[in-house]
Amino acid sequence: MIEAAVTVADERGVTAVSMRDVAERLGVEAMSPCHHVANKHTILDGIADAVFGEIELPEPDLSSDRSRGPGRP
Repeated sequence: MIEAAVTVADERGVTAVSMRDVAERLGVEAMSPCHHVANKHTILDGIADAVFGEIELPEPDLSSDRSRGPGRP
């Protein structure tokens, strides 16, 4: 369901995401998503989690003085 919501957001913008649009993307009745998520805010939280989960963070440079922290040799 979140994947469908991400697709809607990608195509039309996050403000266009609605339970009805997600249901349409999934090919189900408009109220069907309500049985699986509490509300639109839950879907938006899921979108945020999905997007942040795709971000690849760089490995820390442990050889740098900055990575040792304050007061450490």
